[in-house]
Amino acid sequence: MDAGKDIHRQMLRVAINMGVTKLSELCIDGTRVRANASGHQTWTADRVEKLLKELDGQIETAMAELETNDSLDELFDDGTSPDKLPPELAELTTRGTKCLSNFRRWIANAK
Repeated sequence: MDAGKDIHRQMLRVAINMGVTKLSELCIDGTRVRANASGHQTWTADRVEKLLKELDGQIETAMAELETNDSLDELFDDGTSPDKLPPELAELTTRGTKCLSNFRRWIANAK
């Protein structure tokens, strides 16, 4: 019986060291263990219900913000795809020349 306990302890240590389980999540083989739960950390049904209502409110607020942002996007949408370059920048050499020109202008204005 002691060999079985040793193997069990070794497996638990390996699991904890690998981060697969925490010390608080040990599997018990039917052994009775005396509980010592903190009354302050124990969640009641009322507390869970209250937090779920808060979460629902936060979700509704976030969804309303997303809806506002979507309507703003539609307001300023010009119909062009955001992942496509404008036709005047499609060619690499033209794009490089334009970038260099803008960079030089930016440097001149910074002085």
